[in-house]
Amino acid sequence: MLSTGVATSDGTPETVQVVIDNDTTSIEAAINAFVIDFNATMKAINAQEQKDLSGNPEPLYGTSVLAQLQEGLLSALSSSFGSNTVNSLISLGITANASADGTIKLDADKLSSALNTNFNQVVSFFQDSGSFGLHFRDTLNSLSNSSSKGGAISLALSEDRSQETTLNDNISREEALIATQRVNLTAELNLANQILQAIPQMINQVNEMYSAITGYGRNQNG
Repeated sequence: MLSTGVATSDGTPETVQVVIDNDTTSIEAAINAFVIDFNATMKAINAQEQKDLSGNPEPLYGTSVLAQLQEGLLSALSSSFGSNTVNSLISLGITANASADGTIKLDADKLSSALNTNFNQVVSFFQDSGSFGLHFRDTLNSLSNSSSKGGAISLALSEDRSQETTLNDNISREEALIATQRVNLTAELNLANQILQAIPQMINQVNEMYSAITGYGRNQNG
């Protein structure tokens, strides 16, 4: 609180008090938004581990990417930093939901109390070097970075490339088999066609042999 002397219009001195207070409202709103966004992310991940209404598995169903995302995010949330009173999300009133689906909940009263009694520690918890804020940022970057060998996206791309290679190899083998079968079938069809074309001549030859043996069909005037 700052007091300063200000003169009124008639020259009479007047004391004005200026209060400089911490903006806890904005911080509470930001932390609440963090909880909401985190829960939306976890629900989206959980949805990929299920099947749709038609019984078809979701695109990432059964992949290791989901487990890595979940483990990375939950591990980052459960970490503690330093020896201050505010050294974890629990000290700010953020805890896991009883549903055990990876989502979290916020105790607004506990957060408000932490901001009112340890405001600087709350700021430090999110901003200082080695704090939760920077650690969580690095975790997100690691999980989402496609160039990171340990990142979930990199892992997903690697699995996709492996599956694509396997599928392409299978397609190549099937195409080679089909080509071989086409050659064999073509040869068999050509042989069958030759046999069919030779049948009339063979019939004529049989008739001639029959006539020669039995005399049937010969020109009796010859």
